[in-house]
Amino acid sequence: MALTLTVREMNGRSSDSGYGIAGLFLLVVLAGYTGDWIANTTKIVSPDSFLAFILGLFAVIAALVAIALALLSVYWVRKRHEAWKPCAHGVRGGLARGRCSKCADEQRAAEERARRTAEAAQRRQEIAASAKQLKSEEVLRLRQTIAPSIAELRRLSPQRFEDEIARMFERLGYAVKQTPYANDYGRDAILMKAGEKFLLECKKYADDGLSGRPDLQKFHSAIISDKAKRGFFVTTGGFTSGAVEFAATAPIDLIGAHELLRLMFKSVNGVSQDDSYSSRCLECGDVVKHHIRSPENALCRNGHTVPATLSIDDLLETDPRSQQCARCGAPTRLVNGKKGKFWGCTKYPECRHTRPFRRIR
Repeated sequence: MALTLTVREMNGRSSDSGYGIAGLFLLVVLAGYTGDWIANTTKIVSPDSFLAFILGLFAVIAALVAIALALLSVYWVRKRHEAWKPCAHGVRGGLARGRCSKCADEQRAAEERARRTAEAAQRRQEIAASAKQLKSEEVLRLRQTIAPSIAELRRLSPQRFEDEIARMFERLGYAVKQTPYANDYGRDAILMKAGEKFLLECKKYADDGLSGRPDLQKFHSAIISDKAKRGFFVTTGGFTSGAVEFAATAPIDLIGAHELLRLMFKSVNGVSQDDSYSSRCLECGDVVKHHIRSPENALCRNGHTVPATLSIDDLLETDPRSQQCARCGAPTRLVNGKKGKFWGCTKYPECRHTRPFRRIR
């Protein structure tokens, strides 16, 4: 970098030197021609003499000075003309020389409008930042207090359903490591609690969807292969009689729609399903109340319409790029670790909570 700057400086100096030499050469040539013309015209000195060159040099310099003075005079006259130009109210020099009180009042008013505009823009930026912060805080709070209904869980994609169930088990005290969406070898997550390993398998079905004995047999093979203590088979539907009979003889806990809803409530400490949340008016900064399951516009105290900023889908959104740390609420960031990428808390090392990195399809 330093070498590049040095080369550029040398090039710039070389260019300046070249222009100076060219200008000096042109001045010498003009002085020579002018001196010969003066000598031939006046017969004072002989042509091609040194005195003729000196006379020519003085004549050229005088001509250049005269041209410069002429240009300076034109500039001064134009500037004086502009300074005394009548303002919009007909006062000579009213605007440039401050001789018009109306122009002065208009200028002060314009400056005041510019100041207020700048203050309003700054205020809008502060309100927008505060509104964004409030939204993040409300999302984090609602995720810890509202259990989604079975109908809402069924609306999720299979991938997002897996993430939501994994987050539920995190709230229940398990350390969760999710597996890739594809090629998961019969389990969607590995759970750890009190030094023991558990496996998790998730199936998103409609109301009449049933998981059968083959599904549980495949899951049981994964439990044996991973040397896990037990497995949790979670579904938004139900189970066939064959699946129930098989689970009774295997280390598998069946979690159907009704049991899943109970666990969801348990994971949020069984608090009230109050779905109200606060949002901020972007016009004045006033705080209003909305309901997440009935997203409607609200009016702030200043009469501004404040649209709903959250929906139940925002609480179930599990893309880590738009998610906060599940432990402390700080933003997460993508980390290139020794064993691959993962989402880590930005408050590390105070908070060491992580989530696996998986490409959202």
